[in-house]
Amino acid sequence: MRTITIKSGQMGRFDDGSPFLVEEGALGLKFLLPQGSGEYFFVWQNAFEGGQRGGTVQIPKNGEISLTDLLPGELRATVKHYLHGELIGQYKIEPLLLKQVEGSISATPELTEILYEIEAIKRALTDRDEAEEKRAAEEAERRATAAAEEEKREAARRAVLIRILAYSWALHESNLSLRDGTLKDFISALGLDAYNFSEDELGMIEKKKEEF
Repeated sequence: MRTITIKSGQMGRFDDGSPFLVEEGALGLKFLLPQGSGEYFFVWQNAFEGGQRGGTVQIPKNGEISLTDLLPGELRATVKHYLHGELIGQYKIEPLLLKQVEGSISATPELTEILYEIEAIKRALTDRDEAEEKRAAEEAERRATAAAEEEKREAARRAVLIRILAYSWALHESNLSLRDGTLKDFISALGLDAYNFSEDELGMIEKKKEEF
């Protein structure tokens, strides 16, 4: 049996919001009603695939009622308060979601179900963000690796170019008829931009020239 507290100006909610089984379609409810005169009626509607059914049950003094033959779908209800035959108040009851589970009906208060869905969405968004962060990190690592590899290849190309220039410069300097101008002039004469070479590289060319 599930308990629902009825308070003025509030939706009647199940005191225990966890899912539970509705054995053989029978649902026992206990209402904690406000103090005061009058009569309370539980007006319910069980909507299911292909139709709906419902009814009205007067809530006795002990607040306990029982609904039978409920079907998978949704149970919506309102508690109405009458005094001398006049409606003086009504309280919406938290909807109950009814699902078929292995031959039985599982009931979940709708607000609880909504909270489950919100948590599922939050988990999905968190998983998506973590996946995107992982992909971004992997992409950044891939680019960094590619950049490092390209830097190594560029360094190797520069080393070969410097060795070729050092050898060519050595040949140039060994020929008395060609020996004129500076190393930068020589590099420019080969169609290269001498200013693309650092002072360290120029010094390396001069040093390696002595090896030839």
